[in-house]
Amino acid sequence: NPGSGSDHALLQRVGEILAPDGLLVLTTPYGTGEVSDFERIYDSESLAALLNGWEIRERRTATRRDNLAWVADEEPAPGTTGVAMVVATRAE
Repeated sequence: NPGSGSDHALLQRVGEILAPDGLLVLTTPYGTGEVSDFERIYDSESLAALLNGWEIRERRTATRRDNLAWVADEEPAPGTTGVAMVVATRAE
């Protein structure tokens, strides 16, 4: 599960040192959830698990159209990877 382990521990630590009114701005590979030697790719469920304890202010996804262009607010097609962009605050 990409939403567990060291990534979750890192976000927990960020929450501990973030100013009370501070924002977490996170971008991560997004699509079919998997962990490889190169990266962790989050899906909706594992991203929600990663952000447990955070209040999400904004969450958007984007997919690559070609080598130069991305399309915002589009979910990646099965078998492809896009990016998730999240702005969050510490949950009260």
